[in-house]
Amino acid sequence: MKWFFALNQASHEFAHYSEMLKVAVHTASKCTKLSPYFLYDGDENSLTEWLRKKDVTIIPCRTSLYDQLSGIGKKKKDMNYLTVGAGAFLRIEIPGLTLQMGIEDEYVLYTDVDVMFLNKVEDYLERLTPRFFAVAPEFDIKNYRKMNTGVMLMNLKNLRECDNEFRDFTVKNIERLAGKVWDQTAYHMFYKKWWKRPEWDKLGVEYNWKPYWGDYSSAKIVHFHGPKPYQRKVLLSEKVPDHLKGLKTLANKEYNELCELWEKKLIEAESG
Repeated sequence: MKWFFALNQASHEFAHYSEMLKVAVHTASKCTKLSPYFLYDGDENSLTEWLRKKDVTIIPCRTSLYDQLSGIGKKKKDMNYLTVGAGAFLRIEIPGLTLQMGIEDEYVLYTDVDVMFLNKVEDYLERLTPRFFAVAPEFDIKNYRKMNTGVMLMNLKNLRECDNEFRDFTVKNIERLAGKVWDQTAYHMFYKKWWKRPEWDKLGVEYNWKPYWGDYSSAKIVHFHGPKPYQRKVLLSEKVPDHLKGLKTLANKEYNELCELWEKKLIEAESG
């Protein structure tokens, strides 16, 4: 199974996200037989050199919403709208890009880069047949209506059939999407009309496990949703910056344990 992930070099946290990406790739290679594909908006650097050594296929890519995001950033005098959005919206390019590349797979896996694989995933994922995509809940482990797109099993064929309509939707609603959760809000709004059930399928919570959910013994993919591993020290300190205080309550015992494991995996990744 092919596995896609994406990153924008202009992100103000690029160095940290590069490390998280390395752990994702390293742990996937140890735990799975996934074929990694990286959608990348940026220049050649030490990260791309490392990825090529790991046999990752790098796909130069820029979101089709780049100009709109740039316009919003200039209008609001905050270019984070561009640097963050240009990375977040890369995943919506996957159905079209894979068609251009001649990839005929019906289903592919997408994850954010802030994940860590703990066990094999293919046996379960290959049994799923989502209509459009399968996703797990976000904060509330039982609430699939409030889903999270950090891990998605995508049905490329069916996503392509509504790709033009979906892209038109993102263009028309870009300011609203930029003020919320970017592409996740786009998927949520487009595939869940208020008068009917959501059109996404359920992904087992073990495949998008959040550290703040607690016991992770059955987790297959850990998603550092909320507090990231590189924020661990500051979240444990006496003086947590105001903009991070909301994350402190999520930094539980399991988060700390998984951060310790993540740090070990980063050392392995960079030394291998």
